[in-house]
Amino acid sequence: MLYECLVRTQAYEEALTLGRELLTLSPSPEERLTLNRQLAALLHRMGKPDEAEALLTQAMAAEQDAATRAKYEAQMRSVWRHTPGRTDEVVSNLNARVAANPKDEAALRQLGDIYLKSRRDHKAAQPVYEQLAALHPEDQQLQSTLVGIYRENQNYDGVRRVYESRLAEAGEDPTLRLQIAQTELQAGRGDVAVAYAEQHLSGEKATPFQLQMLSTVYDKAGRKDAALATLDTAIGRETNAQQRVSMQFQKAEMLTWNKQYDAAETLLRSIIAAAGDDQQTVSRAKGEIVRIYEMQGKMSKLNL
Repeated sequence: MLYECLVRTQAYEEALTLGRELLTLSPSPEERLTLNRQLAALLHRMGKPDEAEALLTQAMAAEQDAATRAKYEAQMRSVWRHTPGRTDEVVSNLNARVAANPKDEAALRQLGDIYLKSRRDHKAAQPVYEQLAALHPEDQQLQSTLVGIYRENQNYDGVRRVYESRLAEAGEDPTLRLQIAQTELQAGRGDVAVAYAEQHLSGEKATPFQLQMLSTVYDKAGRKDAALATLDTAIGRETNAQQRVSMQFQKAEMLTWNKQYDAAETLLRSIIAAAGDDQQTVSRAKGEIVRIYEMQGKMSKLNL
């Protein structure tokens, strides 16, 4: 309380002395974090950015918890951002460290953090995170960050490489197969997406889930008839009633967007007839029928 009062009255030197004394009294981890961040902000306000940076650097070096360290890093970025020319200087120094030692993980993480979170420079961040991912191929969070960077850069080949690497480690995974096919769709390579999906998600032994995903690829690639036919096969193979109804709703959605309104309505009314006391399913199906009539401008003819 006294510390905040001193800061508010601009008694900065007294506040600084008190804050440093409080740090020596074995505060809890949360209290230590708060004090260090307050002191860093105070030092910066006093025109001492170098001391603020030194304080945060020391705190980060002693911190074992990753989440807490990330908060210190965010504070450090704020100090740099409000110190003219400092971020450029830091980036230059970090690049020099990485050039001298491409496996300097601390420098790579700091550099990537600046590019990604401070500058939003995904092109500059890409090679940094590629190096980090190569150092830690098992780190799923790093891999996901890299996928996000690739997408921002429209580097779909990079996205596919990450997914294929995951497949090599995890073994067969239909969801990853679908993600690869969807990546090809995003890259504008519909034929490649379809060929890949047909190779890995079809066949006599394909599960209903795999066929449902194949149907989605067909639909996104503009192959509407193949999408509906494949989804029919999936529905026919599905033994779980709830999953089968979910696929039927998916089919009704496809029919609606294909402007096959009568077929969509017929399917939805069949879902209602089979739903029995399942009011949630009945309500959802009726809502879809209402939407169909709205899309056609025929609400006056609706009969539910």
